[in-house]
Amino acid sequence: LLIVDEAGQALPEVAAASFALAKKALVIGDTEQIAPIWNSLPGIDMGNMVEENLLPGGTQDAMTEAYTLMCDSGKSAASGSVMKVAQFNSRYHYDPDLARGMYLYEHRRCFDNIIGYCNALCYHGKLQPKRGVEKKVIFPAMGYLHIDGLGQQANGGSRYNTFEAGTIAAWLAANKDDIERHYGKPLHNVVGVVTPFSAQVNAIKAALRQLDIHCSGDENSLTVGTVHSLQGAERAIVIFSPVYSKH
Repeated sequence: LLIVDEAGQALPEVAAASFALAKKALVIGDTEQIAPIWNSLPGIDMGNMVEENLLPGGTQDAMTEAYTLMCDSGKSAASGSVMKVAQFNSRYHYDPDLARGMYLYEHRRCFDNIIGYCNALCYHGKLQPKRGVEKKVIFPAMGYLHIDGLGQQANGGSRYNTFEAGTIAAWLAANKDDIERHYGKPLHNVVGVVTPFSAQVNAIKAALRQLDIHCSGDENSLTVGTVHSLQGAERAIVIFSPVYSKH
């Protein structure tokens, strides 16, 4: 029995070898969460499939139609995942509003108004929040601050927003003592900072260092990274830095 966790992040071509050694598989994951990091572009993926006789040759329309069906099955190296493959092959589809497969509807990790946002956005209101409403917390469960910064693109293509990075660092420095007192733990055990862009990771870390907040990557440092840095981890406070601005 092969068990695949976080299968929504697993590339089908990477996992295929393991499946060849198993008779049965239990595939667990969520295609509404983090997608895999695909290393192929659709055009390259289609060309590889034609070369290996997985797609018919002939007209471009015929190839595109066949490739679309292959993508729907989850087997594309440019858009697929093990979870998509499992859902496509599942006989169970008892909720027509959601993808095929069996669902775990009960959610116990996040406060109700946090998962409620995701519930409305992705799950048609089908999830059942079980955590309850926040009590005796230092900040609201969902908060937002508009920062009038400038989103820019670095030479490597990644994006950063210096003013936003500095504002996050200043907010953490200003609230550090209150946060540590409230939770009875050092700041790095309580807070994580997430951003979509590696250039913004560097900008935030530079701003934190200027205010003497440790973020060098060891076990006593504040976690600042892309969303993969905190996948599976948990923090009482998570700050999200979107980087984009009105520009």
